[in-house]
Amino acid sequence: MDHRSGSHRGMKHRAIGVVVCGLALVCGTTMAEEATDVRVAGDARAGEEGDGAVLAEAVEAPPDAPGRVEELSARVERLAAELESERAARRDLEARVAATELTLISEQEHDADGDQRVTYSAAEGLHWRVAPERFELSLRGIVWARYNGGYIHDASEDGWDSEDWLNELSVPTVRLQVAADLGGGLVRAVAEPSITNGEVGIQDGYLELRLHPAANLRVGQMRVPYDREINTELHLLPVANYSPIASFFGQRASYTPLEVNLALGWDVGIMFHGTAGDRFHYRVGMFNGSDTGHNDNASMLWAILLRVRIVGAGSWWGWTDLERSRSPSLNMGVAFTHNDVYDGREIRLTGDIHLRWRGLSLAYIVHYRGVESEYIDEWLHAHGHQVHLGFVPWREHLELVFRFTWLDPDTDVGEGDSKDEGYEILAGFTLFLLGQNAKLTAQYSYISNIEGVFHDREAHLVQVQAQGWF
Repeated sequence: MDHRSGSHRGMKHRAIGVVVCGLALVCGTTMAEEATDVRVAGDARAGEEGDGAVLAEAVEAPPDAPGRVEELSARVERLAAELESERAARRDLEARVAATELTLISEQEHDADGDQRVTYSAAEGLHWRVAPERFELSLRGIVWARYNGGYIHDASEDGWDSEDWLNELSVPTVRLQVAADLGGGLVRAVAEPSITNGEVGIQDGYLELRLHPAANLRVGQMRVPYDREINTELHLLPVANYSPIASFFGQRASYTPLEVNLALGWDVGIMFHGTAGDRFHYRVGMFNGSDTGHNDNASMLWAILLRVRIVGAGSWWGWTDLERSRSPSLNMGVAFTHNDVYDGREIRLTGDIHLRWRGLSLAYIVHYRGVESEYIDEWLHAHGHQVHLGFVPWREHLELVFRFTWLDPDTDVGEGDSKDEGYEILAGFTLFLLGQNAKLTAQYSYISNIEGVFHDREAHLVQVQAQGWF
């Protein structure tokens, strides 16, 4: 009897356990189905919104927390707006890459150690790579088309007077650049043939040994390291031409009072250069001191250039803040040259400081040139100043430019007469169609007595220039 009662109680307990387990199973299944329904509904809403995730979930807010609901709603809207902005930026970047990048030959197996690839882009031109550590060849070119219009009036003290009207369209320069890199960039060879105003010549043509970022050796024909403007490629300037003081102090100046056409454009020589810690840049060179393409050993020119980045990063030579950078970039530089010229000597000294920040580009440049020769009784002391102001109101597309230049070439040789002083006022804009690779520049400049230092000159010039890389 006791045994049966115990057995009956055990069966009863087991039955109760089965019932409880069944109820738990049913409840668990029901809850899982409800959770699945919630997830499916959420995914359906996310699919309708196109984000793949639920931005807002319907919850029953306590009646005493309306402020919390509004705060969460505002946060969701803000996050959605930021997400859409990021997507728009990504779509714009993808469109730009698709428009400028073209693979001519897809990557193919070359050997066990590397590959061969030929690509073309507006930024780098035609590029042929035969394994990264062996050989790379790039070919690119640039062309300018320019319209010059305006009025020039010249007069002299002896009564001579002339007026000229400009109205011309030309292709002043077509330039190719061929560069080859060997040994993973250890050795670089550059040749840059060009056609300038109908004349064929070579601008850059050198061999470079890249030992270390702070120690590189260049031999051949290259730009003489001098001021910021001269060492900036013309296609990187936000205007159509170099300033008058760059032409006078840095280029071949045929209107100097001496028959010594001193050049600081391109010259044949040897140069050491490098960058240390991304804050300091230097160039030291010894050059023929004559002119591009000539090697008559008429003189010997020494040049030293030093640049220091005080704040920020970016290019050593860039002028435009197309990206409207949020952090300021401030750098400055000095340069000095000494040249032995025909029973005399000539020295040049320049300094500049340049700020770029939030689309603003502000630069100040000062020049000094002294010449001593047996043909004159005293030193010639020429000096000039330049202020450059640029602003980018439309990020990556438009820059407004203003430039003021003042020059005293000292052609009166110490007489104290200021009639040879001149200045230039320039205002214009540059429309960037594909960054620096394709752009359109329009500018107006008023020039007083700059290019006519032996007589009075007044000029009103309008220039429109289209520039493109290929």
